[in-house]
Amino acid sequence: MPSIADTVELLQSLENTGIVVEPTRCAVVRNRNASCRKCADACTSHAIVIEPESNAIRIEPENCVGCGTCTTACPTGALEARKPSDVALAEAAQAACSANEGTAVIACAPMYEAAKDLVDSSRLVRVGCLGRVEEGLIVSLAAHGATRVRLVCADCASCAQSHGIDMAETVVANANLLLELWGSDVRAKITPKFPSSVRKVRKDAYDSHRRAFFHDLGSEARDAVGVATDMALEKELGIESKTRLSPTQILAKLRVTDHGTLPHAVPAKRRRLLDALDALGKPADELASTRLFGQVVIDACACTACGMCAVFCPTGALTNEVDRDFNTLVHYPGACVQCRTCEDVCMKDCLSLSDEVFVRDVADGRVERYDLSASAQNANDHSLFGAAKRMIGGNIHD
Repeated sequence: MPSIADTVELLQSLENTGIVVEPTRCAVVRNRNASCRKCADACTSHAIVIEPESNAIRIEPENCVGCGTCTTACPTGALEARKPSDVALAEAAQAACSANEGTAVIACAPMYEAAKDLVDSSRLVRVGCLGRVEEGLIVSLAAHGATRVRLVCADCASCAQSHGIDMAETVVANANLLLELWGSDVRAKITPKFPSSVRKVRKDAYDSHRRAFFHDLGSEARDAVGVATDMALEKELGIESKTRLSPTQILAKLRVTDHGTLPHAVPAKRRRLLDALDALGKPADELASTRLFGQVVIDACACTACGMCAVFCPTGALTNEVDRDFNTLVHYPGACVQCRTCEDVCMKDCLSLSDEVFVRDVADGRVERYDLSASAQNANDHSLFGAAKRMIGGNIHD
């Protein structure tokens, strides 16, 4: 198992491929016992490799094609795409949707290249792989007036990034379920054909200045639009891409706060998804099973109220409220990203995470409260801090 320094350095090697890395949000960096490997499982080019014998992460950045599928898979926002950013991609997709009279069209690079002389590029958006598309983009298109969303895909069997379609299919299924539960008639669909509405009708339909950034996603060129996009993303994430933190600095940022936890951050893509759902209105009061939200279930009789689940929760979906008589674990499904760190760090195996969530709880910001007897807590603040240090696997400071 690699040290936290090794993991940080490996992840940072991805930054040269158009991926923004915020190591303090990575579940594995935050706790070496975390089992999350979703980025590696989703990587279409084997740039992120898990070595089963040692459970180590190995990064081969020369294999990365910058498709962004790993950023869709990353639940905590530790990996964010830069070329383009989520914000820039959403804005371009909304503009293309308006130009295409309500049909949002997103095409993978091979499909676009095969048909670029036949389609009106102002009416669609190109991505390196459809695995780059995440649920928040589809839902936001619906919230902004799209009548349908079409993801146009080439023959994946002959594509080097073939299993990116697996992520795309999962995203489409999740997005359509949310749209149904929120009462929207909009649906997303993966199709091998461009809609007739994007067919090129005149030579000047191609606005090269407005669309060039998206047509050259694989290029290393950095034009003014790309720089502006990077700056907007960095401002949104609160990071500076030109200043790479050392592993020691990362560890310093991961010290336990005054609230007794590591720092929390709800991913920007989660906030955008919740905003888009809110714009659609109120959902049905039904259970839904997706990859997006989770519901913690705690065996209060077995729990010792050690609080480790709240300490390491990357988004703050789990918090620990303490008074003289009770420790209360509070869980908000809307902020839960199913990283499953809470399950991994529970020392008594008394916590489990269900992917079935009442969507009305997400929409209304409802929380689940578990009152645990304070007498069950067998760790004072000092021992809690020491346990956190050991589970992180590095040197953190008061």
